[in-house]
Amino acid sequence: MHPSHFFISGYVRSGTTLLDKLLCNHSNISALSQALPCLFIAIKKRFLKKINADSYYSLSHYCGENCYSPSDFFAFLNNELISADYINHTLNSGYSGQYTKVSIPNLTEMTFIEWYRVLVSENRHRLNADVLGDKEVLCEEYVTYFIKNNIKVVHIIRNPMDVVNSIYFGGGKEFIGSIKPILFTLHNWRKSAQLALQLSKKTNFLLVHYEDLVTNQKSALNHIFSFLEVENEALSILSNKMRDQAGNIWFSNSSFQSTNNVNVNRIGGYRKNLSTSLIEYINFICYPELEQLSYRVLSGNGTDVINKFTEPFEVNDKHISHDYSCNDESKKIEIKRFESYLEGDYKMEFDCKTYDVP
Repeated sequence: MHPSHFFISGYVRSGTTLLDKLLCNHSNISALSQALPCLFIAIKKRFLKKINADSYYSLSHYCGENCYSPSDFFAFLNNELISADYINHTLNSGYSGQYTKVSIPNLTEMTFIEWYRVLVSENRHRLNADVLGDKEVLCEEYVTYFIKNNIKVVHIIRNPMDVVNSIYFGGGKEFIGSIKPILFTLHNWRKSAQLALQLSKKTNFLLVHYEDLVTNQKSALNHIFSFLEVENEALSILSNKMRDQAGNIWFSNSSFQSTNNVNVNRIGGYRKNLSTSLIEYINFICYPELEQLSYRVLSGNGTDVINKFTEPFEVNDKHISHDYSCNDESKKIEIKRFESYLEGDYKMEFDCKTYDVP
């Protein structure tokens, strides 16, 4: 049997790690955990440098940007040849977000997609596995490229209220580093949500709601295993202690203390920490995506909420303006977008349809 390949994507604190741990416990699946983040970042930076549009946060949220089209990036990925030396240098940079160390075979120059298949194969955590993949966050701009190249994508989405709670409270700082403005965080969530909305009915793409994965565990896993075309082992995985890729017992990487790796109490936990004004702000910034993804939305005057909002967190990220959320221009853009949606004129900034995936 020839190996098949997949990719797990999603925004930070959305359940991507839980998903990779559930999959890596299947007898025929190797699911690496953030083995290649430096490579995804470096390749995007390489593209941006070619078009003179370099940016520190190369994996962009796409809000308010138009310096290139998605098809430009797609063409770059199809044609750019990458050497083994480049891969080796990139993946040995010491980046803390790389959870899995990998070995790199000394092969000829290849495209990104060819390297992806080689690296997940050469570094599979289960030697007899035939279904091979990797989990990364913030890499949504690669998803349609994967789909077009017959790599299946499992994409997970989570209520942004709980995402914000997990990032800014409890032990969230351990996972996300410097504190970023709340609007920057929500722009990145919206990118992930817009990907889900555009591709949910596409071949080789499976949308998973974190809430379903936690509350309807067996059913959600049945669906995922069917999508990946492997035997259904949901019952045995859920009835045994979950292990990580190294074979150690794995409990959780929650921002809050927990001894359960699948915990329904994490749903709606934001109500303990988020102020009413912050909940309202998240609701109206993410209103179009929340409504279309069937999350509960609040009624009220979003314009007033956005205009009166002040940054609730002490931002210390030196690469982003500290008034990113609350300067007049940002508020103007968000109010216009909210009102346009209510008027039936909603346009997604993160365009996936350009790729024309089947």
